Amino acid sequence: AVPAFTLAMVHGVFAGTDTARPWMWWTYLATGLIALFLVLVRGLTAGERPQRAPRPAHAPARPAPTPARRAPQHEASRTPPVAPVEVRVEG
Repeated sequence: AVPAFTLAMVHGVFAGTDTARPWMWWTYLATGLIALFLVLVRGLTAGERPQRAPRPAHAPARPAPTPARRAPQHEASRTPPVAPVEVRVEG
């Protein structure tokens, strides 16, 4: 998400039509500083995150995926099979 945000912000700064307006510069500055702060906090606290609780032995790792449901088809919407037709041209 961080690279996409950075590219979107760079695109806005260099190609945005409102870039020359002061309120847009403040918006770029505020969002950029918030994103930078969050990335720094995430990076500086990487080793200090609490460990997850162990999973009970009887609990599955993930639930089994459910098969996709198909919408019911009505008789009127079904197309009957068509037999091949032989065409002869005499001339």
